[in-house]
Amino acid sequence: MPLLKPASLTYLVNHALSLAQSVHFEGECFPFFLYDLKRHQDALNALLFENKTPSLRALIKAVNAHSISVPKGLSQSLLNVNTPFEYALIS
Repeated sequence: MPLLKPASLTYLVNHALSLAQSVHFEGECFPFFLYDLKRHQDALNALLFENKTPSLRALIKAVNAHSISVPKGLSQSLLNVNTPFEYALIS
């Protein structure tokens, strides 16, 4: 996520703290804020028991993370780059 801005993380963290729960942006796995690890310890242990390498989507579901809307002006900062084609789109 080379375009990720501090404002995006600040927005995410502030929502997690105000809701007192884990959050992620709607339709996105990254970035993700895990709120109160101890609260989710049993759910996370169960997830790891089922699958030694769970996906982030499975983790988000296991902790019942709240999905928040991406604020206007920050959606571009959530673009992920995994291929040369995707990199060309942001260059």
